Amino acid sequence: MPVDQQWNPIEEDGNFVVNDDMLTALVAADPEVSTRERWMNEGVYDRAFEAWAIARDSAFCDWAYLTDPMNLTPESPKAFRDASQLVFQSGQFLTSEIQMELIGKLNAVPSKKVERAVRSALSLDGSDREKILAVKEEVEAAGLQKPEPPKPLDPVSENQVRLVCWMAVKGRDEQTT
Repeated sequence: MPVDQQWNPIEEDGNFVVNDDMLTALVAADPEVSTRERWMNEGVYDRAFEAWAIARDSAFCDWAYLTDPMNLTPESPKAFRDASQLVFQSGQFLTSEIQMELIGKLNAVPSKKVERAVRSALSLDGSDREKILAVKEEVEAAGLQKPEPPKPLDPVSENQVRLVCWMAVKGRDEQTT
């Protein structure tokens, strides 16, 4: 967590800044030489508990976000969403099994080439049936598969987030991190 000169956590837009990038933290904590003198004072030690609470809350919120499958589902391109809606609304001429399978495959995140092909199929002059058959043909030609549902993380309580290690690092230019 970046902090100011008095070791107060920095806020931006009303939220504390928490850098959860491990590589950035490791680079900041690198003493560069093994003989670097260690330094700590009571002010830093006292502020560490507030920083830990903020970091814990951030880790908990990030984990909680990953427990909801809706947050883990990648967003299909607009052409695929439009095609899925068309198949849902006008695809009753297909068997329900084929219709649902096609809708499932349209939840994939395809290559740009396949996305363009589906967009072209949707813009054909013709009936909805012809457009759906063209979309189906493009999806099958591309070999798209229905994506597996995402596996969310197990929910945890805030009390289950544990401090493993912490380190206060005094910056070289008297800026603290």
